[in-house]
Amino acid sequence: MRDTLGSAGPRKIGSSPVDHTLRVASNVLLQLGVTDAGLVIAALLHDVVEDAAEHVPANAPDGEPRARALGSIEAIFGPRVARTVELVTLPDIDALARDRAAAGDTRSHDAIRNEIYADEIAGAIRASTDALTVKLADFLDNGVRVDPVARPGLATKYRPLFTLLPAALMALPADAPLAARRNEVQDTIDRARRRVYGA
Repeated sequence: MRDTLGSAGPRKIGSSPVDHTLRVASNVLLQLGVTDAGLVIAALLHDVVEDAAEHVPANAPDGEPRARALGSIEAIFGPRVARTVELVTLPDIDALARDRAAAGDTRSHDAIRNEIYADEIAGAIRASTDALTVKLADFLDNGVRVDPVARPGLATKYRPLFTLLPAALMALPADAPLAARRNEVQDTIDRARRRVYGA
């Protein structure tokens, strides 16, 4: 995993991909209180298909790199882990934004891109509580650490997630594994939101 993630290069937040995935897995366990091994593995792999699919050893030599990477993940870790990674893997948002602009959307590329990003996250967390768990753990590393002065564009991109993720978390039934820590997680996200956006 270290070699595969290392091939992805530095991240926008400023830490290495390996460090980020380890923090996300740690967040699943420590911040969210979820001890499910499959979700910890999905957290470790959550960026692999999106950022470094061509470097994942594939069982099949043919096919699109992301599909081959997901096939390898399923073969090793099972369908649940593969499905979770698939749900949290973003499509080529820049290409989708260009398509929308070509179809007549006159907003800026960044505005279109940010809308697609938020829609993709919303769809993933609606589809699966496992995906919600991994995205929350990811956001607790990315979103709550964003510097609005140094990275205003990133702060704008993440803004909808400060509402989407806590709303999905608070809507879970009381007996869901994530529910035990949801008040603490809500407080963490609220404090970060006030720091980043001032309200």
